[in-house]
Amino acid sequence: MTGKRANAQTASIENLRTEGAFGFPANLATTLCDSDDLRVQVCNDEQSLVVQAIVWKDSSDALGETSDGRAIGDRSSLLIDVDFDEKQTAELDRTYSLNPWPVRPGLQYTIPYKQGSSHILGDSKGHGSIRYVTVSDGKKVRVDSYVIPLAEIKAETGKPIGIAFMATSASPEFIVNSIDFTTDRQRYYAFNLPYKDFDVVTLVSGAESIDVSKVPSGRKDQKRAEKPKVKPLLKIGAVPGALTAEQWLNTDSAPTLKSLKGKVVLIDFWATWCVPCVAGIPHLNELYEKHKDEGLQIIGFTDQSRKGIEEFQKNVKMDYPVGVGSELGAEFGVKGLPHLFLIGRDGKLVWEGLPNDEAFEKTLADALDANVETPAETNHDKPSLDPGATFSLDFPKLGKTWRGESTKAGVYIPDDYISEKKFPLFVWFGGGAGTDDPKKAIAITGGSGFVCLAVPYRSDDDGESGGWQTPWSFYKTIFDKLESIVPNIDSQRRVCGGHSSGGAAIMYQIGNSEESFQDYFFAFMPGGAGWPMGGLATIKGRPMLALMGENDKRLPNFKKLEEEARAAEIDFQLLLFKDTGHKMPAEYHGEIREWMVKNVVTRDR
Repeated sequence: MTGKRANAQTASIENLRTEGAFGFPANLATTLCDSDDLRVQVCNDEQSLVVQAIVWKDSSDALGETSDGRAIGDRSSLLIDVDFDEKQTAELDRTYSLNPWPVRPGLQYTIPYKQGSSHILGDSKGHGSIRYVTVSDGKKVRVDSYVIPLAEIKAETGKPIGIAFMATSASPEFIVNSIDFTTDRQRYYAFNLPYKDFDVVTLVSGAESIDVSKVPSGRKDQKRAEKPKVKPLLKIGAVPGALTAEQWLNTDSAPTLKSLKGKVVLIDFWATWCVPCVAGIPHLNELYEKHKDEGLQIIGFTDQSRKGIEEFQKNVKMDYPVGVGSELGAEFGVKGLPHLFLIGRDGKLVWEGLPNDEAFEKTLADALDANVETPAETNHDKPSLDPGATFSLDFPKLGKTWRGESTKAGVYIPDDYISEKKFPLFVWFGGGAGTDDPKKAIAITGGSGFVCLAVPYRSDDDGESGGWQTPWSFYKTIFDKLESIVPNIDSQRRVCGGHSSGGAAIMYQIGNSEESFQDYFFAFMPGGAGWPMGGLATIKGRPMLALMGENDKRLPNFKKLEEEARAAEIDFQLLLFKDTGHKMPAEYHGEIREWMVKNVVTRDR
């Protein structure tokens, strides 16, 4: 055959339709399907069956997700009824696929058995690919090409075969097929296509030779989805590295081994598709409930996405933190699931294996019984400034807090801390009666880039002002002590944030501290409460991010704050939490953190 063929660079829509792509002889091929969504054509020579499908409405190669949160991309299936008996014939018929999983790119296939089918096999002598052809108007169109050796499927020219094609698009999400199969299901699969509806194709004898070398091979496609190289299995006595995950569930802050030192940590690598993993979750819940007061912390890790695990947890309760989108298993040497690792109070690995290992329960009991001396976290005479360290500052002379406790402030040193560099300060004013736990500040910052401080509120039992109306002098004592211990806090880049009582405390200070509060902080994040109490003109041009649930009854207060803040020429932004009342959802931490980096870390002063 001669003539211009469409390629991955440019072609007209009409040329693509009439002449095909990558050397496919469209004018000689049999057309099985030709609609606004899909065009499927088939041809053959003495050696190969060649199928080309044009998926008109798919122009993107972006990855999507399965219902359980695993990454998956565009893919397609070519089903062949080799003996054309309108039913699946064991060990004869074939289902070929292109890119069935991101880690299985190119041409793959399965063979039906009397019960079930083979695993996905990648040893076909044929090849194929999914490509996105740029047409003359600049748009892209998806083209799926299959080259199947006739000898491989034991097909003979001059005889009929049955064919069905199905294409799945990850983004935009849709499925199309060549036999007009329909179902009420949102998703369906190749095995749902009925053999009785397959199109019949008689393989041509003496057909002109097709140059199948022009059809690209996709076996090296989708490298972005490849998993990291698995390291050697972590040895007993080793000290594991950082606990990494894209996002966290069932916790307000990302756990670190530094912050967990002195506890016994059980790490579970698992997945929703792993039957023994899921079966073991109730037992892990029981272990955690039984031993958490003895210092046990369980943490699960999966490479699946937040969306998939949140959907899973609607039906399966998990009482411990879960890191999602994590590749930590490769660092630990995990090759199969489930795989558990037990870390002792001294931070060293004491056991690894499967949950049914007889040695596990005894090793766990021994680890819990171990008594490891650790420096007192409240010793602020010589607190640790190691990256990831937390400690408390005691202020006995400041009396009781609004919670009725001795006054303490919680400090967190960021995990990227070095003494030679200046770090911005993030002070958190908690909701309700306040808190000295910096975990919310850590969660918002992601544990990096900011020294974090959680400050309590003064008691008002003595008739003096307290609660969210705590006087500036109370806070100043705490701030002065912190900066004497952490000398490299950047005095030009301090930001305060708070929710509920904390939001009110921030607005109170702006209006009532005689500008001392404004002089100390550069940026302000009141959330969940707060209203104009004066002083807004004193922070003209400064950044303020107001945080509020769109269903919070206090929203009118923030609308008033927005009006007056803009009138005072404050650099004001309002972040509304969708479908939320008087809460601060963890899924917005990343957006808040981006605002902090932009308006505190990188902003010129």
